[in-house]
Amino acid sequence: MREPFLDGINRFGRERRSSECVLWMVGASEKTGSAVGNDLGYATYMKVLRAAALLFCLITLLLGISSHATESTASGESTSSEVASISKRLEIAIDSILPISRELTIRRRIAQATFCLPQSILGGLLYGLLQLSGSVVGTATMNEVTIVVTDAPVAVSLGAYIVVHESLIRENVLRHEYGHTMQGYKHGPFFLLLEGTVSLVQAAISLISPSFAAGYYDRWPEDEATALGARI
Repeated sequence: MREPFLDGINRFGRERRSSECVLWMVGASEKTGSAVGNDLGYATYMKVLRAAALLFCLITLLLGISSHATESTASGESTSSEVASISKRLEIAIDSILPISRELTIRRRIAQATFCLPQSILGGLLYGLLQLSGSVVGTATMNEVTIVVTDAPVAVSLGAYIVVHESLIRENVLRHEYGHTMQGYKHGPFFLLLEGTVSLVQAAISLISPSFAAGYYDRWPEDEATALGARI
């Protein structure tokens, strides 16, 4: 009975020494393996990770600055002349629209921040996105709204913002989009659900159907926006 018991103790001792040997080889011990792993392995890992993240951010920043500088240098002179031309055309188009009183401007801006808040938020987000992408080529104030001229293929009225492509800086286009702004005052938060959804669906269909596109401005809500804009 005694020999098997001693053999078991000896086997346990050999296995324990083997386990301690393995832990020593990987830089830990049975008692302090967790602490060493936390203090050395985890700390080293986090330092490497932070250094890699910082390096990635620096490379991205440098590439962005380099790309922006190259584009600015290549098109600096032409951009200046184009901006001057766009500003002039925008000024002429806005001058054809009657200014409103200061009191009415304040009332409409209050409406933009309350009753028409959803579309104003979307308009602000779109403006910010265009700014970040470098697609804004000009801005101006027309009564209570901000006109944003972009090189992106878009023409939309969203609350406090009217966004138009640079090729669409014309009186009739601004009046039409301003008419959508008037629709927003009429329907408030439901403007996006009513005029916004219908207009978007019709614009999408017009892209694939020339015959449908031919009557785009003859259907609601586009015809109503044109009529409202003509009275301004």
